[in-house]
Amino acid sequence: IGVADYIDTGTLTGEDIVIGILDLGIADEDHSNFNNIDLTVRNEWYYIETVTEHATTVASVIAKMCPDAKLLSVELSGNAVSEIDWMLDRNVNIINMSFGEKNPTGNYNSESAYVDYIVNTYKVTIISSSGNEGLDTGYITNPALGYNVITVGAGNSDNYYAVNFSSYKVNNGPDKPNIVAPGLNIEITPFGILNGSSLSSPIVASCVALLMEERTDLTIHPEYVLALMMNNGDRSDEGNTMGLDEYVGGGRINFESMMTYINNIIPITNNSESVYLTRTFNVVLLHNQTIRATAAWLSKANGNANGTSCTDYDLALIYKNNSTNEEYVMIHSVQTYDPNESFTFTLTSEYPEGVYTLRFKQSSDLVQEDHAALCYKIY
Repeated sequence: IGVADYIDTGTLTGEDIVIGILDLGIADEDHSNFNNIDLTVRNEWYYIETVTEHATTVASVIAKMCPDAKLLSVELSGNAVSEIDWMLDRNVNIINMSFGEKNPTGNYNSESAYVDYIVNTYKVTIISSSGNEGLDTGYITNPALGYNVITVGAGNSDNYYAVNFSSYKVNNGPDKPNIVAPGLNIEITPFGILNGSSLSSPIVASCVALLMEERTDLTIHPEYVLALMMNNGDRSDEGNTMGLDEYVGGGRINFESMMTYINNIIPITNNSESVYLTRTFNVVLLHNQTIRATAAWLSKANGNANGTSCTDYDLALIYKNNSTNEEYVMIHSVQTYDPNESFTFTLTSEYPEGVYTLRFKQSSDLVQEDHAALCYKIY
């Protein structure tokens, strides 16, 4: 996925980034995988933590990829309020959640709504595994159904497709997953070869930590991370496409591409007095060039499933004929009430070279303060 060289050479190590690991147990802090790793486990009088192999393997992935990051490991007990508060008190930047409900129905619930509230309120990036229901119901699990969550499916290491066990279906909630990462035949010493989206999620969390080390303002802008990641994923459906792929979302994570285009992020703020927000940005396109653009924004949430609100924005590529003042919509992404829009468009010889406009436009009556980001690349 283009990250190995950065890790092997020590170019990026996760220094000064705090990564929380919320799991159904805690990592074994005495395990040799955490030698010389700054790992803190919750050890409070009011709850006795349980060491599990699952939490240890998840933490091992992050420790290998981000050896200089500070890791926090805490066991989930009931709802996640006290656990996330514990991590927030320790200045967490990223929270990885490699767990989900036992019998998912694909319906957004208060568990996802709570993490949506945390992301929007505290600007922490939360990453969650999609689940392994692909061969059964296919449903994405909560809390991975969060609008503000980076939901990670399990992908192959040698192609751009999802593994058949990776969850992808949603009944009520945002389109998921957002991205996929390797989740098949992952070797973790001494546990052997493991499979599952539980391992894909910490791979993505580690990549986010390395990106934050490179560009520190990502630590307080989850919407930047969402737009950057989805816009740079590798997908098999090249050509003119709109929206997320059903199985892989924005595609298989590509760290090298994210590093290349890490500064192609345009922040967009919609203040509460705007009736209909429109932002435009000009780009120059030549024949046979492809532009891929993705916008992502945070939804408001109060922790209840019925209290989450998501503004609807559209994203389009426009060409204006200066002689006639006519505008032509080349491609238009219009997902309904989903917190992201994306498209890929190749300029063929039937259209003129020159200046084109990216247009990010509000299309719903909901008026609220939104924090959005637009990321693009031309190749």
